[in-house]
Amino acid sequence: MTVITKNSIKCNKCGDVLISKQRNKVMKCSCGECTCDGGIYYLKHTGDYTELSETEERPDPE
Repeated sequence: MTVITKNSIKCNKCGDVLISKQRNKVMKCSCGECTCDGGIYYLKHTGDYTELSETEERPDPE
């Protein structure tokens, strides 16, 4: 099972690094080009960005 350990992007326009820590709380960069949402529950990103998120493979719970 793949789990999200860090949900983060870097805006290619203004250079802001966005880190989403909560579900349904959209983070927006200072220039308005990019958004990052989902926390450790899902990855939802928009705009012109560089992916910085990290995932990890874990065994399925039994």
